[in-house]
Amino acid sequence: NLASEARNLYQFGLMIWCATSRSPWDYYDYGCWCGYGGSGTPVDDTDRCCQIHDSCYDVLVNNSICSTWWKPYFLNYLFTPCHKCDPESSYPSDEVDVTCKRALCECDSQATKCFANSTFNAANIDYDTSKTKPFRETKPGFLINTSRLLSFKFTARNLYQFGNMVNCMTNRSRFDYADYGCWCGAGGSGKPVDHVDKCCQIHDKCYDVAMVEKCYFYFHVYSVVYRYQGCRQCDPISSYPSWEDKVDVECKKAVCDCDSDAALCFSQSVYNSSLYNYDTSKC
Repeated sequence: NLASEARNLYQFGLMIWCATSRSPWDYYDYGCWCGYGGSGTPVDDTDRCCQIHDSCYDVLVNNSICSTWWKPYFLNYLFTPCHKCDPESSYPSDEVDVTCKRALCECDSQATKCFANSTFNAANIDYDTSKTKPFRETKPGFLINTSRLLSFKFTARNLYQFGNMVNCMTNRSRFDYADYGCWCGAGGSGKPVDHVDKCCQIHDKCYDVAMVEKCYFYFHVYSVVYRYQGCRQCDPISSYPSWEDKVDVECKKAVCDCDSDAALCFSQSVYNSSLYNYDTSKC
């Protein structure tokens, strides 16, 4: 996010400029989240894009996809304008931190798409953060286009563990599913284009149920770290330490089950490379 001047502003800024025709600096001090720091309840959809982008970066660091805290600030990735991230195979064979770079690109790409699909309110530039309200989770049914703004899927949603399941079950990179069809990637609408896309739709719905029935709040599914064995065998609730919060453990188990079922679904489906980077206007 533009939450820090150091976070590779140049490439993220190019994406923003290309997709929105706005200067990236328009987003630098916007609302409660688009600027240095970031706290409280987002003031609108655009501000929520920044909040989610912050969470996306945090997940990459916390799950060791990017091994140190400073890497998201300085690494350069490969992308094709406006916001199509180049595959890992396009990087030189001796390149280091390729997985981190590709993941950072996905965070920036999805945030850029989010900005492009959100209304920019000039009144929220240079927002008085003293007016920031304490963070309040909004129920899924009242989010503005939940699937578009919050569905980072393979980017923000515990990428590391879900990605490992997917790779183990399919021998494919998790990023192969990051922008596939109508449901595997930013967005999530319309009729699935094939069985792989259907897996993503089911996975989204599974998360929605977990968020309402098992987890404390909406963003909980983005950050929980669950326990599992092998490729996709989720550990039972009884395996978690007794001191862990009961609701938190139930949420972890529910998220693991969603990821496990999706990984199995992918392994039983035929991957069609022509549906990668699908034109979602057809959805």
